[in-house]
Amino acid sequence: MSTDNVVDDLAQRVTRARAQVAHQDDPALTAAYSPAELDAERDLAESIRRLDREQRRAEATTAAAAAARVRRTGDAIAAIELRDELAAAAALAAHRRAASPTAQLADLHRYRVWAGRALGGVVAAGMAWSAVNVQQNIAGGAPVTDPLFWFSYLIEAMISVCLIVVMAGAPRLAGHGITVSRRTLTAAELALLALTVVLNTYPHLSDGHFYDAAVHAVAPAMIAIALAIHHAMSTRVAAALANAAPAATTHAAAAPAAATAPAPAPAAAPAAATSPATAPRATTAPAAASAPVTAPAAAPAATTAPTPAPVRVHARPSVRELAEQLIQGGIRTPIDQVTAIIAAADADIEAGHTRPRVTRIATANGVGHNTVKRILTAAADIRGAGAQVITLHAASQP
Repeated sequence: MSTDNVVDDLAQRVTRARAQVAHQDDPALTAAYSPAELDAERDLAESIRRLDREQRRAEATTAAAAAARVRRTGDAIAAIELRDELAAAAALAAHRRAASPTAQLADLHRYRVWAGRALGGVVAAGMAWSAVNVQQNIAGGAPVTDPLFWFSYLIEAMISVCLIVVMAGAPRLAGHGITVSRRTLTAAELALLALTVVLNTYPHLSDGHFYDAAVHAVAPAMIAIALAIHHAMSTRVAAALANAAPAATTHAAAAPAAATAPAPAPAAAPAAATSPATAPRATTAPAAASAPVTAPAAAPAATTAPTPAPVRVHARPSVRELAEQLIQGGIRTPIDQVTAIIAAADADIEAGHTRPRVTRIATANGVGHNTVKRILTAAADIRGAGAQVITLHAASQP
């Protein structure tokens, strides 16, 4: 190799070395990611985003489950409150019926009707049993063409009808103040009862079958017991109806009068307070007191015209104004929802509820139960303490 070539090669090497020295300390040489490192960073970023998505999905699932539990709880509470309101309404209605003379009279009448029908069913069943039994005892073997076969059914019917007339007629006559000799009635009842018992049991008694005789005596005995119960109860129910009728009549006559009576005028008290004639009479009391003779007459005048008390009128803010005050006071719920919540609570109170139905209001407006409570509590505080008070005196009126 010639000397010139060697020198040129060295010069080139020096030039390259100087260029390398100028760039070898640049941080970009060590900060630059290799292809493998770029792939690793990409995988890491994807893993972080996947974990973030899973976290947000878990939070959304938990929030949805909590909202569902809140809705179910609210529905359950609303159902319980509705059931309690219905039970309370039924209890109040029952209490009013129990205390109302008209309801008491109607209850006595209903009892008399169904008791009479029930005992009438017992008597009818006993008569049918006894009629068949007596017919079998008298003409059991007779052919159907024999008139005795059919007329023997009437024997028990005649006896039972007489028993019914005797035992049921006495209470009706007693209700009109007519009494029948108890000895005569008792004799007739015992005679008819003994006759129907004998007709039902004599074949069994003659054969010595006492058990069969007792079984066949049940029907006439039940007729007698039913009629005796009817006699005792109808007499007492008639007396109770007679006692309850005057009070029920008075109550029924007073109800329409109370419904049509005009309501007292609420402006009567302010009118008395603004009367210009009352103030001078009150001021003449000291002058009258200075005269010994006229003092007794002046004292009643002073007592009949007392100084009118000031009338305090509360200017209640509107629902919208109240909602704006709550928003200014720190409530973060939108003003439209606050207005709707207060209006719903006022509607519940005006409808006769003792307190607002918080659960229904929260469900209807899509807010939490505690949020509704906080808004209503703050609204009650503002209405109770921050309402304007205007004082009207009699002297200031024209």
